[in-house]
Amino acid sequence: MGGVAINSAGQAYVWGDNNYGQLAIGTSGAVNASGGANATNSKPHLVSGLSNIKQVSYGGYGTLGFVVALTSSGQVYGWGYNEYSRLGFGSNSPLNVTTPTPSPLVSNVDRISTGVDFTQFITGNNIQTVGYQDYGEGFAGITTANNQSPVQSVFPNIAGNVGMAAGGYSNSWILSPNGKMVWGIGYSNATDREFGNNTSAGAAASTAAAVAWTFVPNPMP
Repeated sequence: MGGVAINSAGQAYVWGDNNYGQLAIGTSGAVNASGGANATNSKPHLVSGLSNIKQVSYGGYGTLGFVVALTSSGQVYGWGYNEYSRLGFGSNSPLNVTTPTPSPLVSNVDRISTGVDFTQFITGNNIQTVGYQDYGEGFAGITTANNQSPVQSVFPNIAGNVGMAAGGYSNSWILSPNGKMVWGIGYSNATDREFGNNTSAGAAASTAAAVAWTFVPNPMP
């Protein structure tokens, strides 16, 4: 597990596990604040080689973390655990990315969001998703595990209407630019009711395809 933050000067700091290179220090494996072995880095560590960062997002779960950073010019960098090609490189090799690496597949990005196994890029109020989308959490109308290239949303009421996005475990949400509409997609069960509309649409299904089209607009007061 870990976290990431930016300061007012546009520098990124990261802390926590380094099993897959999440600390961006050029190597993987547990370290402590002094660089020794067999411990976790519990203090924020400055990510070298990056500047003008306007947004960062820490995805994954447990020790399987990854980080995505966005510069003021719209360039996306990623590092950490690259399973399912979630970093936007077009490949899941290398699996451990230990230094900030630019994504060759997206540019002029306005905002980013990460989930457990996927990353979302917002450009011009449109959203693209790369990585694991077994429950359709990418708003792309697909249930494919390993999407190595970003896939744009196919829903007509989403196109050009994305202000912000948030990724979860097997679902994600979009906020409209005016802040008055929220859309959710992916998995929702009868206990947690993740979409906030007092329903568990698709939750009884046991297959990904049956819940992939759960697309629930939630009007905000």
